[in-house]
Amino acid sequence: MITIKKKENCCGCEACMNICPKGAIALEPDDKGDLYPNVSEKLCVACNLCEKVCPIISPKVVDNNNDKPIAYASWNTDSNERMRSTSGGVFALLAKQILNTEGYVCGVKYEDDFTLNHTIISKTSDLPQILKTKYAQSNNNGAYSSIRELLDLNKFVLYCGTPCQVAGLKSFLQKGYDKLLTVELFCHGIINQLIFKKYLKSIEKHFKSKVKSVEFRSKKDGWRKSSTVVQMMNGSEYNKPGTDDEYLMGYLRYNLYIRPSCTKCAFKTFPRHADISIGDLWGIEKIIPEHDNKGASVVLINSEKGKAFFEKITDKLFTKELSLDFVIENNPSLITSYKLGKYSEKFYKNFKKSDFIDLIQKIKYLDNVSSKDNNFLGKIMITKNYLLKK
Repeated sequence: MITIKKKENCCGCEACMNICPKGAIALEPDDKGDLYPNVSEKLCVACNLCEKVCPIISPKVVDNNNDKPIAYASWNTDSNERMRSTSGGVFALLAKQILNTEGYVCGVKYEDDFTLNHTIISKTSDLPQILKTKYAQSNNNGAYSSIRELLDLNKFVLYCGTPCQVAGLKSFLQKGYDKLLTVELFCHGIINQLIFKKYLKSIEKHFKSKVKSVEFRSKKDGWRKSSTVVQMMNGSEYNKPGTDDEYLMGYLRYNLYIRPSCTKCAFKTFPRHADISIGDLWGIEKIIPEHDNKGASVVLINSEKGKAFFEKITDKLFTKELSLDFVIENNPSLITSYKLGKYSEKFYKNFKKSDFIDLIQKIKYLDNVSSKDNNFLGKIMITKNYLLKK
């Protein structure tokens, strides 16, 4: 029976819940909104499958044969399709390649209430709903079991998720499948859906309207200056640069809310569990200064299977081989876990009872005051040292 004694040892991948033959495991939120397994002792038959498939408690030997991945700068040469993607539009081409073989693609979509679920599609017309970065941890929604059924029917399946979700799927399957292609996203850390929905409720309060659609990393002003755009039912629009959007500010600038397992991530290493890794090509101006600012990706080829699938779409891509050192230098989250920031405790203490946007603005104010005080004290010390030397 799975027991989580330290929260750092559970990434919320849901492999344990999905493998349980008796349905004895449910994921329940803690006081911060992060989901953890809760086992019904009445239903549990002590088969220990839950512990066997946990990618943290029982880590598996990574079956990919590229200890050091091949790295590419890459983007979709169809600029319209690229503009509909978060970065370079590579995932869309991989997905189409699978769908065109009567295969299936599993990715994350928003439900009507903006719950995030992994969903399986079989038509290219459904592809737009699983494109774009969502910036919150999705529910597995039974996808692992459905993927196993499709693979056992000898169907091609592409699964896209965070590194821990890919590891969870592979542990759940308990064996390799030639027709499974796994794609992971570069991951800073994961945010639970309670926090995400508090953010949306705050926008609704400020705009006095329900949310109609959410788009992170909109390219209206270009890929490098992407913005968060939330369309409201009353026709108004929340539109802020990503650096000023309170949700991304709390996530990337202040590190207020990532899951405890993300602070000691077991999957920020090589070799990777996924066949292919995809992220943004930050630092592109150093190597391709003439880039058109419509989005560019880093693609890591982690296995021979990943290489074979990637080669099938290269005629529709711009590609340029990169050094892995360059990729890591500009995407340190590949190998670096981030600690919670100094205002994280304050955030968690207040986020359920406070307006989300107002709370982040208060933290921003505190941080600005603290920075000014530190600068002022620093200037005093510099002056004092100078005078002592005189």
